[in-house]
Amino acid sequence: MSGFAALLRSNRNYRFTWIGQVVSEVGDHYNNIAVFSLVLANTGSGLVVAGILLARGCAVMLGGPIAGVLLDRMDRKRLMIASDLVRAVIALRSDRKPREPCSREIHSAENKNENALNAKASV
Repeated sequence: MSGFAALLRSNRNYRFTWIGQVVSEVGDHYNNIAVFSLVLANTGSGLVVAGILLARGCAVMLGGPIAGVLLDRMDRKRLMIASDLVRAVIALRSDRKPREPCSREIHSAENKNENALNAKASV
């Protein structure tokens, strides 16, 4: 351990990179706790929580090799900037309110419900 501590003390750039990675890992851990708790509170199903866990794992397993190839062949700085821009667009679009149904959709749903009620009443 003394070699690692010496490396952290002596190499400023490595120290900053290592501290940044530690902060990122802690943030990822808290994000996982928050997402899993939210899913469990809203659904009450451990199966759904397991599905979220699997979906996150599959995304990393499938995207990792592709990202590795892209990082080897492209300018890393530009790829990181493009990745952050795509994530920002996704984050901003997911914050939008769901669209309100138009009056035609509302009337169509009302007619279907009315027809279903009439069919049950006639039986």
